[in-house]
Amino acid sequence: MDFGELAQTGAATLVTAMTTGAWEQIKERVVRLFGRGKDQDQEDVAAELERTLSLVRGPGSDERGALVAEAELRGQLRHRLRTDPDFAAAFQVLLEEIQEQLPQPDQPSVQQQGFATHGGTVIQAGRDVNRVSPRRS
Repeated sequence: MDFGELAQTGAATLVTAMTTGAWEQIKERVVRLFGRGKDQDQEDVAAELERTLSLVRGPGSDERGALVAEAELRGQLRHRLRTDPDFAAAFQVLLEEIQEQLPQPDQPSVQQQGFATHGGTVIQAGRDVNRVSPRRS
């Protein structure tokens, strides 16, 4: 997984974790990793994560807040992953462990139907359905 992809997946996973009860268990490990084991850095990281958490599930939070939080985390992660190989390896391990703790979404069953009238054509590929009507002169 490249750094951009890892940053994207990591940010999305952390924001998702913030919306679940698992966040309280995960938060300390994230703080330790991001804070490089230094007390002052860990305090700064914890404060920043609390601010991010308020975007995700604080008063007045909405989907836009979660998107902003994810974008901010993605930028921070991308920089850190590029500049700190030890962090990259440890973050990937932590990310896999977090993903195991998160509830897996059910895959919905989707049934689509397409109908064409008056000689039209329906093209269905995956989840996209296109209806093409014949031209009338």
